[in-house]
Order: sequence, then C-alpha cells, then structure tokens
Amino acid sequence: KTSQWLAEAGQDATVSKFKKKLKALKEASAGIQKRLDELSARPDSVWDARSTVKDIEDGLSDLQKKRPWITNAEVEAVREKMSTFTSWLDKKTGVQAKLSGHESPAFTSKEVKEKMAAISKVYRSLSQKAKPKETDGKKSGSSKEKDKKKKKKTESSSNKEASDQSSSSDSKTNSEKKTKEPKPESSKKRVHDEL
Repeated sequence: KTSQWLAEAGQDATVSKFKKKLKALKEASAGIQKRLDELSARPDSVWDARSTVKDIEDGLSDLQKKRPWITNAEVEAVREKMSTFTSWLDKKTGVQAKLSGHESPAFTSKEVKEKMAAISKVYRSLSQKAKPKETDGKKSGSSKEKDKKKKKKTESSSNKEASDQSSSSDSKTNSEKKTKEPKPESSKKRVHDEL
C-alpha cells in the first residue's frame, strides 16, 4: 500500500502526510520486530530459567544441611514457587509451539526473566539467612568469645586506670619529698668554702 501511495499521491504529498505515513509504517513494523526479537530471545530465556530452577533445587538440598536453622516450611515455600513457575512455563511453551511466527507470542522472554528473578530473590534471601541468636541463656561459641574479649578489654582498662592513678600518686609523693628535702649545695660552693 505504502509503495503504491508513494508512486501515485506521494509525489505531491506534504511533509505532515509523509510523517503520518511513516508513523503508520513504524507501528506496523514494531510488532514484526518484537516477534523477531522474541524468536531468538525466548528460547534462551526458557533454557536459562530451567537451568536456574535446577540450580536452586540443588542448592535447597545443600542449604538445609549447611544451615539447619532454615525450616522445612521456608524451603517448601521456595519449592512451591518454583513448581508454580515451571507449570506456567510448560503451559506457555506448549501454547507457543502451536503458534506460527507471524502471530503474537504466548509469552515473552521478559516475563520469564521477571518471574525467575522473583524466585531467585526469595532463594537468595533464604540462603543468606543468619543463624538466630540463642535466647535461653546458652550462648554460641562466637558469643562466648566476644564476651571474653569484652571482659579482657574492661579488665585492661581498669588496670590501666589503676596504674595511672598509682603513678600519679607516686609522682605527687616524689614532688612532695623534693620540696621537703633541702637542696644539696653545689659542689663548686663546697670547694670554695673549704679553701
């Protein structure tokens, strides 16, 4: 249509008419370009997502061994999210397989990445969960070490203060002694007096 319009009416058209036709062409080609981009990006994102799901599943198994304070409920919550995601992905890839290249895609690579990012965030948060502090009076080894360090620091501060006070009082008594004792006569004066 556009080439026919250019050949017939396009020669006498104004700039505004050209811009209007160009806008219509860009809108029509945007969908084509998007489908073309998705044609290569979608399979890559699906493969990446399935690989990440497998890695997270393996990580969850190791996570409970290394961090026993992580509960089964927390692990199962991540597994449920992954199960929901893989079901969605299987369904969408099945629908996409039935579509031809010129039809709008059933899902986009962006959707896959967003859903996978949400799962990865939950897993990352769980894997970085710190060991809870014990509250029943029992302290972990590292807490005991910290308490020992604090005690030593306090003791050394006390000893230093006592030492400072002691040396301060010693210097006072020495200065008091000096003022009470008469100064010895200089050796020159004694020699002069003896002659």
